Amino acid sequence: MAGAAGTASAAPSQARAARAALWAEGGKQKKWAAALDGRKFLGGGKPNLGDLAVFGGLRAILGTDTFRDLMIHGAIKPWYLDMEAAVGPASRSEEE
Repeated sequence: MAGAAGTASAAPSQARAARAALWAEGGKQKKWAAALDGRKFLGGGKPNLGDLAVFGGLRAILGTDTFRDLMIHGAIKPWYLDMEAAVGPASRSEEE
């Protein structure tokens, strides 16, 4: 039981570290925007697997403070909106 409690208490710390990595000088969101190098997608005119991987990770945090901050202050908002248009709406199966 002590191990499970320790894991739960580490989660907020890990979340703060991940969020800090997005905003640090040369942070991950800035590196992604720089990697686009003026292209609409990393794959050029259409998304490639790199685009889809990053988009999937961001879509997973949709609705969080971190996602809202990225859309307001981050350099990747235009790319994200282009990806959203290219990929379409999220779908999920209903639990029975």
